[in-house]
Amino acid sequence: MYGFLKELENVLGKQGVDEALGMLNRRVECRFTAIFELLDDRLFNKHFYDRLGQPRAAFLESVPWVDSFCQIAVREGKLSSPDTAADDRLDYSPYQGIVTSYHAVPIMDEALQRVWGTLCHFDVVQTDLTDPQFQELRMSAYLLLPYLRAEARRSDG
Repeated sequence: MYGFLKELENVLGKQGVDEALGMLNRRVECRFTAIFELLDDRLFNKHFYDRLGQPRAAFLESVPWVDSFCQIAVREGKLSSPDTAADDRLDYSPYQGIVTSYHAVPIMDEALQRVWGTLCHFDVVQTDLTDPQFQELRMSAYLLLPYLRAEARRSDG
């Protein structure tokens, strides 16, 4: 795990968040890896990686918090659903069954004592993560926040 974290930190520092998402994605079966930022009552897709190189679907640009799978990841500290259509926890969401598998962890801003957003792997087919893969996702979320803050400062300035 330590070697992975050092490699991820190196990629983040030298190549940026998008390349780091690609690195994370290549370690799992899921087609997509993304970062969503929570602002007010919506999640905004800030970074998106598709293994097939396709553009992001329009419905993923901005997702209402009340419809999102992310709210469970935030409330419970994680969400792992290899088949959202069969997952009763997601019955409220119009995305259930459209996004078939979804695995996410919150990105916490400890300094501000709030949720910044989520980091997730997902797919349109059933996929699952091993325990070590899920642990890598969790540790990656922790490492990403300083780089996401730096991006925000650059775009504000």
